[in-house]
Amino acid sequence: MKKIRAWIVTARLPTLLLSVSGILVGGSLTINSHGFSWIVFLMILMTAISLQILANFANDYGDFVKGTDDEERKGPKRSLQRGLLTIREIKRAISIMIILIIVLSLGFLSISFGLAHFDYFVFIGLILALSIIAALKYTVGKFAYGYSGLGDLSVLLFFGVFSVLGTQFIMSHQISFNGVIWAFIIGLCCVAVLNINNIRDIENDRNKGKITLAVILGIRGSFLYHYLLILSVILAIGYLKFVRPGNHLFQIIVFGSVIILLISNTLYLSRAKKLSKMNLTLKQMSLITFLIGFILFFESLFSI
Repeated sequence: MKKIRAWIVTARLPTLLLSVSGILVGGSLTINSHGFSWIVFLMILMTAISLQILANFANDYGDFVKGTDDEERKGPKRSLQRGLLTIREIKRAISIMIILIIVLSLGFLSISFGLAHFDYFVFIGLILALSIIAALKYTVGKFAYGYSGLGDLSVLLFFGVFSVLGTQFIMSHQISFNGVIWAFIIGLCCVAVLNINNIRDIENDRNKGKITLAVILGIRGSFLYHYLLILSVILAIGYLKFVRPGNHLFQIIVFGSVIILLISNTLYLSRAKKLSKMNLTLKQMSLITFLIGFILFFESLFSI
């Protein structure tokens, strides 16, 4: 049981909400089209979750090897840091996750594109291969980009652009204007989650030579950056749900509530002084991001 609990902790289940969010939004854009397939959708969803778990395993390994995860770290203690898992076990798990992702990817790409759209098959396949590499290289290796201030850009691309638009393209073979805006909304929300994490760990990261955008901007700059992220999300949601025609009163009320949650979370973060409050804000932002995807998907599913 202790070993199972260690693997659950290492998988970082709360972070899986972020990987699921983009797929839900992408699915919501195609669920009423002829190209939608529950089998393909579920396979894409499993692939996204597997990629996130792979990234979490790799991050645990990379930060431990580099010495970033030590007693000075303010976030939760990791499994390798606590001696609950060995490096050999983590490496084996990483290999298993890569194989699982490849199998799932080949499955839904074959169903969606096949030989009739082999160029699409190759194009999306290359993006998925890049996703695997990105999951590994965030903290692993000499040139880990998570240590070079590129984490925010990576999250925007992989959790937002590739996740939402990739799902829409695989399901419908096209990309919409609404899809692009929703991709950036989800991507920016995920970047906000990362930014809270980096603000929390800014001192330890700076001391260990981990250059995050928060380290580059400093505390004040990081908070200003966070406010701009949330403002951009609010304006984008406002445009799609309040300005563009065709939205029902129910949708306006629901997404008005989401905006209130975003503002409340940001205000709570601005007053957060203790570690416990910072961690709570991070979890809340993850839940809000998932809530956006969940609402959109079921809104489309039941055509509310």
